[in-house]
Amino acid sequence: MSVHSPLRPWRAICALMFVCGTLQSQERDTSLTALRLFGGAFAGLNTHSANFVALPSVPNCCTTFTSGSGFGVAIKAGIETDLSVRIFDQPLQLGVGGTYQILSGTLSQPEFVGNIINGTSVTQGTVQHKLGAAYSVIGVEPFVSIPIAPSIPLRLHLGLIAGIPIGASYVQKQELTSPSDPNYTFENGLRERNQSEGAIPRKSGLYAGLILGLRYEHTVSNQLAISPEIVYQFGLSNVVSSLSWSVGALRGGITLHYRLSKNTTSPPPPPPPPPPPVVVAALRSEVGVEGVKRRVDTIDVASVNEVVAIVSYEAAPVVFFAKNSTLPLSSTTQLGMYQQSVLKALRQYAIEHPEARITVIGSSSADEEPSLAKERLSWTINELGIDASRLTMRTEQQGDVPYPELAAEHRSVSFLVNNKSIVILIVQRDTTRTSIDVVIPVSHIITCEAGPCDSELRVRFVGMDIKVQGIGPVYSVVLPQSGLLNVGRTETLEVQGLVTDTTGRRATSATTVMIAPQVRSRSEVRTTVGAEQIGGDPLVLGHFSFDASTFLTTNPDAIAAVRDAIAAGKKVTLIPSADNLGTELYNEQLLQRRARAAIELLGVRDQDVSVSAVVTTAASNETPMGRTANRSVRAIIQ
Repeated sequence: MSVHSPLRPWRAICALMFVCGTLQSQERDTSLTALRLFGGAFAGLNTHSANFVALPSVPNCCTTFTSGSGFGVAIKAGIETDLSVRIFDQPLQLGVGGTYQILSGTLSQPEFVGNIINGTSVTQGTVQHKLGAAYSVIGVEPFVSIPIAPSIPLRLHLGLIAGIPIGASYVQKQELTSPSDPNYTFENGLRERNQSEGAIPRKSGLYAGLILGLRYEHTVSNQLAISPEIVYQFGLSNVVSSLSWSVGALRGGITLHYRLSKNTTSPPPPPPPPPPPVVVAALRSEVGVEGVKRRVDTIDVASVNEVVAIVSYEAAPVVFFAKNSTLPLSSTTQLGMYQQSVLKALRQYAIEHPEARITVIGSSSADEEPSLAKERLSWTINELGIDASRLTMRTEQQGDVPYPELAAEHRSVSFLVNNKSIVILIVQRDTTRTSIDVVIPVSHIITCEAGPCDSELRVRFVGMDIKVQGIGPVYSVVLPQSGLLNVGRTETLEVQGLVTDTTGRRATSATTVMIAPQVRSRSEVRTTVGAEQIGGDPLVLGHFSFDASTFLTTNPDAIAAVRDAIAAGKKVTLIPSADNLGTELYNEQLLQRRARAAIELLGVRDQDVSVSAVVTTAASNETPMGRTANRSVRAIIQ
């Protein structure tokens, strides 16, 4: 048996490095400078060293994180120079570079939580605490590169890194690792708990570290070298300013070096003198656009006529639901759809009155489960989208009713504003726009000394060719209405001119302006939605409960408007109405009592108003929305 010396492989490596170093020690090209650009990429192991229990304001239990690791990469680029100081006949090098590093890792700590006994089997219960950190840094690295062996291009790399964290987030959780039986879980029924994630709180604003490395530099050409490197980075700063948690790294990588050449280029010879100018016949094309109220490159044109249709409905503060359901009752009538839009109007009211408190009352009828009242309440609060601190909530289970139709009115959610039931104004605005033709003057000024000349003028608007009218040099174009409807948005008007002389030479010109449509006229058309079509513009003073003559809701704005009209000597007609449940004689008496309640609410004399009772039709009482609207007193000011 032959015995090989353990030093034999190392002798071969030393011999190879000596040969490479000898080749590199040859005379350097004097046409090159001492400056080198470099860039490199590295990958390896991130090492996290820690001694803390929990991140600030992030709950954790029962264990201390001490260490962790992860895969990281780094890229760097910069400049270095050879110094006059030489070691082993090789120059000392000084440099600085910019770097981007990913220093992510996972801190993991096991915890024994107790023995788990299943029959005669005993298993240790183990929980793994994990804190994953996504952490990256961009920074600057000053360094010095020192030769450490004669005739061998092996260098010691010493440096610092100072940088700014540009990404710092965490993911934390606890995993039940033992027993492995999936039937064993935490109290939440899962094998993971206390999961949280987000930005690392109170992260340090600076990352600092020491860098120690070795590199072997292999010369590819006079200017290019490639260096395999291994680097250890020791973290000096903490990830979180108040915790003991530092990050280091052990990486390997490749760096490319490129040495800059000296500037040896001779100055170019002076240019030859220019030839004498050639006299040619003038040929020019100049286009322009003129417009009233022109600002830089935009022309305002009053081209849009707007008609705003405003539809209003004064609704009772209630939303009705389908039987045995948490879905609002659908409607095909305009009145029904507006009444069911109370939520949107109430949300807008809450925004405009931030001091107002809203009471939400969920209700179910006697022929439904009482729990539906709470479910309707929850659905409504979610749809309402108002801060819960402004809400008061309660539920009601209604009793038996004298008429079957009344049960549908108990399947509802109603509202109080500051403990009062007020009328909610619902307004919908729809805008219709039409436009007119707009005429824009366009000019084409031609200079042509080698005539006669041919000319062409082309105009495009919103991507379409527009006919040019008139005789130059000032023409006119009619802009189509389709491009003049969008107030607040500009459209492009392009003008191009071309002229050709008898020698075949051509001259072109072009200009672009923006056409800004503006409102020429605006008008409004107002419509009031009601259960019964009556003349004038009725105002709802308030609503009543079934068979009641005391106001359930009131409309402060309408009440004030009627009082002001009476004080000004205007004629006011009160229109009390009721649903069609009950006898006609009884309803006529009920209407008189409701008229009396309205006079007392207004605080006026009987002779100040007139009363015109309305007998409602059967069609307007088919839904709870219609019956609620009919139980009201409206006023018309003439």
